[in-house]
Amino acid sequence: MIKPLFPCYLFARFCPLLSYEAVRYLPAFCAWWATSRFPIPLAPEIVTGVRDRLQPDGFVRLDRTRFTSGDRVTIEKGPLAGWMGRVERELDDARR
Repeated sequence: MIKPLFPCYLFARFCPLLSYEAVRYLPAFCAWWATSRFPIPLAPEIVTGVRDRLQPDGFVRLDRTRFTSGDRVTIEKGPLAGWMGRVERELDDARR
């Protein structure tokens, strides 16, 4: 099944001082990931991590590991590598 990797997200590189209003009024804009008036920059390694997973056809294929409530997990890669947690529940795409 093909579906968006980040539904309802817009990733854009822009200067908020110059383009804030233009981006804010894009069709389907919901809200900033922000702490005040301006959006929070996304760490470059997160963008690189997604780009590194792109296949030649332009898609990212996800390994569908199923978890159950109470499973202990450790993040192995990325900016949160080494963090541990416990699965509370899986959310569908609309509620994630």
